Amino acid sequence: MRRSFSLVAFMVVLCGCEVENLRDPLQEITEEAYVIGVNPCSFPIGHSGTVDPLDGFVLRLVESNDTAVTYNLPEGIVKTVHNLENSYLFGQEMGDSLKIILTYRQTPKEEGYYPICPANIYTGDFSRAVEDRQVIVINADRFD
Repeated sequence: MRRSFSLVAFMVVLCGCEVENLRDPLQEITEEAYVIGVNPCSFPIGHSGTVDPLDGFVLRLVESNDTAVTYNLPEGIVKTVHNLENSYLFGQEMGDSLKIILTYRQTPKEEGYYPICPANIYTGDFSRAVEDRQVIVINADRFD
């Protein structure tokens, strides 16, 4: 009886543990993505029109089923930004139209970029969406 209880307890512990993502941060990954928004700190509300490649852009990574932010999206991928839907997302029409094939690597914590954010800018939705996940874009090509 004691043996079967120990075996059951061991299986519960073994199966109940979360598997940590042990992906090599220097590994290059290529996948389809959508540019769906901006970092509200690097692209504050009221700022519309032309963009700078150093603006933080939010990416929806299709195969990874994840979101991340990048601060080095190549010029020409996003030409202008108008009408943010909330504090960081593009409107539905614009977000669905910015489809790209992206080669990237994860940004190690010590290489992360954190723009200074004025106290009057709401970042809650953005922070929940990207959860401090940053990527470094190696190559990106837009589909029209």
